[in-house]
Amino acid sequence: MSANIALHGLETVVKDYVENLTFKKLSKMEKRRSIGVIRYADDFVLLHENKSVISGCIAVISEWLAGIGLQLKPSKTRLAHTLDPNLSEDGIAGFDFLSHHIQQFPRGKYRSDEDNHGRKLGFDTLITPSKKAILTHQREIAGIIKMHRLSPQSALIKDLNPVIRGWSSYYKVSDIGTVGESSKQDNLTYLKLRRWAKRRTLNVKKAHRLYWRPIGDRNWTFATNGDDPKKLVLHTDFALL
Repeated sequence: MSANIALHGLETVVKDYVENLTFKKLSKMEKRRSIGVIRYADDFVLLHENKSVISGCIAVISEWLAGIGLQLKPSKTRLAHTLDPNLSEDGIAGFDFLSHHIQQFPRGKYRSDEDNHGRKLGFDTLITPSKKAILTHQREIAGIIKMHRLSPQSALIKDLNPVIRGWSSYYKVSDIGTVGESSKQDNLTYLKLRRWAKRRTLNVKKAHRLYWRPIGDRNWTFATNGDDPKKLVLHTDFALL
């Protein structure tokens, strides 16, 4: 909340600066609209087609923050191009924001973007979980499985499901299905569960027979026995919603 209050007015400062720049033949209103400012708490992203405009905005923001006793954090401040890695200061295309990675790819690699008039663009924009978010998620799953080394399968499933459901729900409006990230997460989770099961049975085939079973149209579901089995939810269940 304090960061929100402290940074109140940042967007106005940026747009006022861009409005008074002399680039292209744009009206003041068009110049203000040309700069995108996206902020959540103390994290923000500036979007503009002109690199020098962004550089100028960074200088203006730094000066403005200094006036209220704050400064940009070097480790979180980065000048990047969403499509061409050669135009990013660190040679890496795209950027991370709120645990998402936003990047553009040459048209044809995934799907083709269109502008508001239906015209094909030269790139496709993909929004996926950041590498850090992916690693953190798998570490959390591994921690839960380790904690339940001696627990019944139902207890393990009970603790895993909210984690998988929460992570998948957060990213379900992203492109995790397009790039196959949901399937990858399911496979990584399966490998961890297979090790958990093998450790208990000392035999992979026996482990599969005891802990995986056909349910509905799925031949391999990590689930308990009985008329009302407790089953593990999948990342792909949410990617398809």
